[in-house]
Amino acid sequence: MKKICFFVGDMSRSGGTERVTSIIANYLSSHSFEISILSLQLGKSSFFPLKKEIRLDSLFDSMGRGVNRYPSTIFKLRQYIKKNKIDVVVCVDTLLSLYTIPALLFLNVRNVSWEHFNFNNNLGKKSRTISRFASALFSDDIVALTRQDMYLWKKNTIMRANITQIYNPVSFKLSETIVGSGNVVIAVGNLTHVKGYDMLIAAWAKVCKVHTDWVLRIVGSGEEALALYQLCSDFNISNSVEFVPATKHIDFYYKNASILALTSRFEGFPMVLLEAQEYGLPVVAFNCMTGPSELIIDSSTGWLVEEGNIELFSESLNSAINMIKTEPSKHKRMIDNAKRNSKRFSIDKIGPEWIDFISSE
Repeated sequence: MKKICFFVGDMSRSGGTERVTSIIANYLSSHSFEISILSLQLGKSSFFPLKKEIRLDSLFDSMGRGVNRYPSTIFKLRQYIKKNKIDVVVCVDTLLSLYTIPALLFLNVRNVSWEHFNFNNNLGKKSRTISRFASALFSDDIVALTRQDMYLWKKNTIMRANITQIYNPVSFKLSETIVGSGNVVIAVGNLTHVKGYDMLIAAWAKVCKVHTDWVLRIVGSGEEALALYQLCSDFNISNSVEFVPATKHIDFYYKNASILALTSRFEGFPMVLLEAQEYGLPVVAFNCMTGPSELIIDSSTGWLVEEGNIELFSESLNSAINMIKTEPSKHKRMIDNAKRNSKRFSIDKIGPEWIDFISSE
């Protein structure tokens, strides 16, 4: 039985990265792999459910600066891998390869860097850029989430690692009859600059003047919460926008919505698009790097909008709401198309790709 260790920043977080880690870890655990999830810091509990067979550990019990802990992190990581006889380490974020590359030196352990953003964006950390070039040279494998990102990796690095593209799986398995409904446009994700909620609120300020019986519901938590509350107040639309903290029961909110809005400045692989399509929700999304163009079939499962074009985004939201109100047959086709499209990303399709990948030498 192969022993797989997923090395993450903090498994107690509620983001899409942690959600998909839990899905893949649970799947592999159900298929005769011994799974552990090791957080760099904190993370001794998981926000998302894990099978009882999965071991959850952490290198540090408190927050700390990576640079100050760098030598001790490498030492503790190496000791953990040797003690637990790990066969494969999967870095959930290429940034963590800056620890695994030296920690695994001269050990017969496979080092996998799993990209969760996209090559062109380092989220303000030069160390993430360095980690990508280091991963391409010194990791055994890179896993990219999209074909577009795999191309960027090959184009921009000296690629000595093997690179594989595996989509993330949708996190729900629903009956065909379950479809979201309600006069609600939903947006899901951490309240950060990257998610572009400032642009979504600006677009909604135009839409809600026309569709006064509809609500924008933003589900997530984060450092921009107060600024976004104030922005709603500035636009005088606070009564038309609802904020819901990050929740383990996101399915409830998909069931009670009819449209998903995504205004991210960039993505790796936007899980919320898959989740929404599983509920048959049409999607209005900026065509940002990377992911939306590989997940949305324009005019069939949703609307792909020029990145950053707030005016066009509000027009597309208007079109989506008008369709729901006045074109039930077209809406039904879009629901069916969305559900059908989401099946490409079911765990029954994606899980075996991970098994094949882990089992390969």
